[in-house]
Amino acid sequence: MKKQIIAAAIAAAVAAPAAMAGAPTVYGQINMSLDHVSIKDAHGYKDKTNGGVRVTSNASRIGVKGSEDLGNGLKALYKIEWGVDVDGDKGRSKYKATESISARNAYVGLGGSFGAVLLGRHDSPFKMAQPTDTFNDGYGDNGRMAGLLGLYGAGGELRAGNVLAYVSPSFNGIKFVGALVPNEELGVANKESGLTDIYSAALMYGSKKKGLYLSAAMTNADKNSVDGTHSYSEYRLSAQYTMGDLMANVMYQDFDTSKVKAANDGSNWQINLAYTMGAATLKGKYSSVDYDVKSQKDASAYGLGVDYALGKKTTAYVEYVATDNYSAEADAYAIGKKAEDTYVSVGMIHKF
Repeated sequence: MKKQIIAAAIAAAVAAPAAMAGAPTVYGQINMSLDHVSIKDAHGYKDKTNGGVRVTSNASRIGVKGSEDLGNGLKALYKIEWGVDVDGDKGRSKYKATESISARNAYVGLGGSFGAVLLGRHDSPFKMAQPTDTFNDGYGDNGRMAGLLGLYGAGGELRAGNVLAYVSPSFNGIKFVGALVPNEELGVANKESGLTDIYSAALMYGSKKKGLYLSAAMTNADKNSVDGTHSYSEYRLSAQYTMGDLMANVMYQDFDTSKVKAANDGSNWQINLAYTMGAATLKGKYSSVDYDVKSQKDASAYGLGVDYALGKKTTAYVEYVATDNYSAEADAYAIGKKAEDTYVSVGMIHKF
């Protein structure tokens, strides 16, 4: 009897890796911070309704991903990720905790030596081409630091639904990513949606973790995907170098509405610096915004912070972020010479 039990245990141990080979991976992160926020609108009036002390969930998320070997060098790929509003006050309900789940990247696809083809919802190649963002997910995130430029004022940091995407393998360190997006909610009479309603592409070289990283990206939305009259184009160039404990990068981006100069048109430079000393990483960021509408005074923003690794998966941080001549917090976003935001945040990130 004992021999049978031992034999069964050995068989189970041998079979377990094979059974787990195709099992999905559950992953995610919780990023919470205690913030003090001060907001002034375009007229310089302090926005007390939206400002003050906050407990904030900063792009906390959970996801499931995996693959299945299909043979002949092919793999089925899948991923579903949700944003989780951990602080529970999305609706600003007084004393009432609520829960909010939002859609992030989700797709199914086919991978092989040719690269990968994906269908679903995904970050645009334009967004994927960004260099390391030292204030990612927080108040100093690339999108917030871009001065409300770009489609929806997002500074190019967009995630699209209805995506057909292709990710190439690496060719001597060079990778291509492209996406086609039919706008299925055009709202334009007698206009069928098509694969090229919105398209985005990026070329990337090297690694963001060490050495040199270069990227170039663009996104175009046709007029029926914008307002029925004007198309929209976005362009981005990035360069980064990481040497030992020092990382530095620069990103230039340009946003343009065809035929007119709109409030969200212009160009933007962003610079990130980070230096690691043991468990601590000192970081800084600066953004300069040049609006195409000359009546809008050019804007700027900067961030200073320290990340401290408490463990392999847990990081504490302190950040200070300020914007000048625009506010990403005031009701109906404000651009003006008296608008400004300031943020002081103390937080923690745990990844799993």
